[in-house]
Amino acid sequence: MTWCPFCNHVYDESEYSHCPYCSGELEDDTSERYFKKCPNCDEPECYTTSDVCEICGSETELIRKVSFVDAPGHETLMATMLSGAAIMDGAVLVIAANEHYPQPQTKEHLMALDVIGVKDVIVVQNKIDIVSKERAIESYNEIKEFVKGTCAED
Repeated sequence: MTWCPFCNHVYDESEYSHCPYCSGELEDDTSERYFKKCPNCDEPECYTTSDVCEICGSETELIRKVSFVDAPGHETLMATMLSGAAIMDGAVLVIAANEHYPQPQTKEHLMALDVIGVKDVIVVQNKIDIVSKERAIESYNEIKEFVKGTCAED
């Protein structure tokens, strides 16, 4: 199975050469993405991941190359996560709404990001579709409280 970073769907790469949901091309290294901008179109339509603007056909300009690294919470992989994070300028911390926060591995990842000096951290709460509205809000408040005073506070 392959995860599509364009639309977040999972699909069977043995059946498709690209994501059947959004037509995202399957590349050799699916962990890297290029964010581009059309110089002739207005925001937000000007942003794309394509070499050619889908709206006007102009060649797009590279804005940023992004690499996605999954850092599992396993204690044995923490050294690997730390060495990889040392060259990062940002991180996405994904926290499940159906688990009470903070989980031990999430604490470790957040502490590691603080120690390494990663300043740009986006906290994402997922799985809110499988919990009640009340639990999603409770989880959100748990997250807000825990990240106070850390690199993920703002």
